[in-house]
Amino acid sequence: MSYAKLAGDNPFLLWVLLLNNVNAVEVKSNPQTGVKDVILGVQGGRRFGIATVDGLPYLGYVERDREAVETVKWTTAALLFDKPDRDWIALSSADARVDTTQAMNPVPLRLFIPVSSGRLSAWKDVMPKELAIGPMTLNAKGEAVMSASPFRKLPLKVS
Repeated sequence: MSYAKLAGDNPFLLWVLLLNNVNAVEVKSNPQTGVKDVILGVQGGRRFGIATVDGLPYLGYVERDREAVETVKWTTAALLFDKPDRDWIALSSADARVDTTQAMNPVPLRLFIPVSSGRLSAWKDVMPKELAIGPMTLNAKGEAVMSASPFRKLPLKVS
């Protein structure tokens, strides 16, 4: 049986499998807490961009990843500095299951997106309380342009 068949119709799981095929992701599981950590490598992190929109930090994702990212019910976000030797943006979901009607334990999930050291430093001083996430496009110069209306705003921790 293929992994894609196991992933079924879950766009996020299919996305992780595609990233795994190009060694752009690592998946870890904590047996005590049940949390699944999806840790993007540099190649996986290039699918995201960061900016400030209306005074809020904004995490943008490429259009081809939109369905995968928006399938998950993200509940919180964090900016993590120098953990381990780089900065990260982490998105968390208390229950990443697409179909929550089944009698099953929740599946907590965290997505770790690497960010070049120093790119988040301005936000460390400001200590924003929210992170906007939404799709982005590239302009003619190759610069990230964030959507005027984000997909979601998440409570944000800075550490």
